[in-house]
Amino acid sequence: MKNKIALLSLALVAFGTVSTVNTKPAFSQTTNICPSSPVPTGWVVTGTFTSFSRCGNSSSFNNVRTITRADGNRSLNICPSSPVPTGWVVTGTFTSFSRCGNSSSFNNMRTITRADGNRSLNICPSSPVPTGWVVTGTFTSFSQCGNSSSFNNMRTITRLF
Repeated sequence: MKNKIALLSLALVAFGTVSTVNTKPAFSQTTNICPSSPVPTGWVVTGTFTSFSRCGNSSSFNNVRTITRADGNRSLNICPSSPVPTGWVVTGTFTSFSRCGNSSSFNNMRTITRADGNRSLNICPSSPVPTGWVVTGTFTSFSQCGNSSSFNNMRTITRLF
């Protein structure tokens, strides 16, 4: 009987230890960084805001960047200053005068989409073409990637493998 109680106690302690070891806090999907900090690989800039005390006593506006982990998303809207992560493509542009600074230019936001899981995609001319993809056509869209006055301003890409 003593052996059974000892074994049961040992099992409870081991289970409690294992369950404690396996629990990890999840990393945040969004955080704020100062402009002097580079955007980490796999993260994108999704907004800016002004804080005169947070990143030094700066006299410039929009001096803090909001960054978001690209992993776990299929599509994100990013600021023009943001890097496009490997394996992602630019599929559209739109205008936001408040999200990425008080820009006076139109089409100052980009929509990016994960290329994996797709057979073909229509991308903006500014978009990188991921490894393993080729351009298979061009066409004209005056709304999807900005109010361009040029023809054949869109590219269709297709996955090779």
